[in-house]
Amino acid sequence: GYAPAVFYRHFPDKRAILLAAYACWVATEWEEIGAILRAEAPAPDPRARAARIAARLVPWILAHHRRWYGLRASVLALTVTDAVVRRAYLAQRRGQLDLLHDLRGQRPAVDARETDAVLLFTFERTCDALASGAAEPLGLRPARVEALLVRLLTAYLSGDRTRRPRDSSGRARAVSA
Repeated sequence: GYAPAVFYRHFPDKRAILLAAYACWVATEWEEIGAILRAEAPAPDPRARAARIAARLVPWILAHHRRWYGLRASVLALTVTDAVVRRAYLAQRRGQLDLLHDLRGQRPAVDARETDAVLLFTFERTCDALASGAAEPLGLRPARVEALLVRLLTAYLSGDRTRRPRDSSGRARAVSA
């Protein structure tokens, strides 16, 4: 309902509008993550608390990605061709990695920043795939993918670094560097 001239009083061009909307999208996501974390009282069993948080966070994050899929897709597409958008996108990623560091707290972790990045990238790409409707054509069950995200986030939040990948028989595989 606004005339285009209204936007250009506040923004120099369309790119600036897009980047402001994207920054708002990221801020909204992390504000809600913080609110959900603060709402969950400490518990004697850290894994149970982490599971409750993950069960609330994952559906919210997925809904957020679905609602704003077009915005995210536009930003991601422009990161390939527009250096300004790419710098802004990477600045947002650095900020999110800093927030994940704070979320992880004082738990020591080998390759902590890399672990945080894998969680961030896995969540973003998986949520984008679900938001775009890419799961079903690949024969994937979206509800199962969502359940796996809950498990991944639960392990991350509880500091569970003992879980190892399993082979087809269910036995833990050795992990090599």
